[in-house]
Amino acid sequence: MKKYLLVNKFYLPGKAEKAFTEVQIVEAESPDGALASLSYEEYVSSRKLIKAVKKGTLEEDTVAIYELASKHNFLEDVVTSNRNS
Repeated sequence: MKKYLLVNKFYLPGKAEKAFTEVQIVEAESPDGALASLSYEEYVSSRKLIKAVKKGTLEEDTVAIYELASKHNFLEDVVTSNRNS
């Protein structure tokens, strides 16, 4: 297992100036696995945020996935591979 740092941006629709970021470290076999575990981790750790995202009163984007040992942002790799699937 590797450790990945996930950076998520939360914002109100139409109010980008109110954006904030949340970071978390997850252990996974791959960047895809880190991204997949994100939804579970968020559900467990912050139900209020998830409820706001589901209601549409708060939006969320993952903006970076870094493998801690390499400092490489894997987000573009994950997005590209998911588009090709």
